[in-house]
Amino acid sequence: MFAFLKSSHKLEYIKIAIKCSVTPDYVYNVAHGKECEGAKLDIVRKHLLNAGIIHEQRYG
Repeated sequence: MFAFLKSSHKLEYIKIAIKCSVTPDYVYNVAHGKECEGAKLDIVRKHLLNAGIIHEQRYG
């Protein structure tokens, strides 16, 4: 818990968490590819992509 506090993106994680009504730890875990579930997963990913924190990977 509170792993996001060590990140250089911690303020962005907090902003996204507030927008999406989730915890900053949840946003951090999504950003780091950890197993996450929930209805807000795609919304959080979209915010992380828009912020430039994660990048879309295409397979195929």
